[in-house]
Amino acid sequence: MPRVLPQFVPILTSFAGRVSGRNLGQLLSSGAGLARALLDTQKVVGHDGVLCLFHTPLMAEACAESSSGPLRLRASEDVPRFGKMPVLLDAVRALRRQLPPHAMVFATFAGPSLLLSDLTKRQSGGDAPDSDYAGDVFLGMVRAAFDSEAQGIAVVEERLVEISPEVASTYRSANKLAEFYGAAQMVFHLPGAPGAGASTGAHCSFFLESGGDPCRLVAGTGAAGEPMPATTAGDVPADIALDRIKGLREQVQSSGR
Repeated sequence: MPRVLPQFVPILTSFAGRVSGRNLGQLLSSGAGLARALLDTQKVVGHDGVLCLFHTPLMAEACAESSSGPLRLRASEDVPRFGKMPVLLDAVRALRRQLPPHAMVFATFAGPSLLLSDLTKRQSGGDAPDSDYAGDVFLGMVRAAFDSEAQGIAVVEERLVEISPEVASTYRSANKLAEFYGAAQMVFHLPGAPGAGASTGAHCSFFLESGGDPCRLVAGTGAAGEPMPATTAGDVPADIALDRIKGLREQVQSSGR
């Protein structure tokens, strides 16, 4: 059975706030509220791939036992139950029941390299994060996402010039989990080092570029040659004209992705 991928997976965190009349903190106050905001945004825009939710600091925040003082890391297996991770997972469950049949929901969170970078920046004494811890947290969130019936995961990762053996192994494990659940792994590589960047071997990869128009289209790349989705170059601004986003959706649809 061929893997199903959406056509258009725009980054609509800010725009979802506009549609719902809520700021980011309010969006993340409950799973039901976040699901409603993303569902209403999908109804307005009409995209078939919904990201829940493109805001990368949440994973590192859930890893830390306290928001102040020396870094104390939570046990990796506990992270999906703390911070805003349960909100994301509850929203995924709700969206699976409420989205139209053609639309897919992707649980969205930081990849292992970005998570390690975020935790290292937070360190001021206390526990020292390492790649093993970051990988364990990441794979725990992958399992939790699929247990929550996500149709895929959308990993936000820093731009990597090369992939270390440890990170490559972590992504292979994530791909195997996705295949076990009949789901897909997409990776959004953030702007960084110039050039294409190294691929994690995900089913679909997006390489975002800094500067310019966040509403321009970025085509996904894959290893198997099947049609790939498209995304936006960045988070679509809250005040963007709705016709502009719908025009991007129509452009993707007409290209036959």
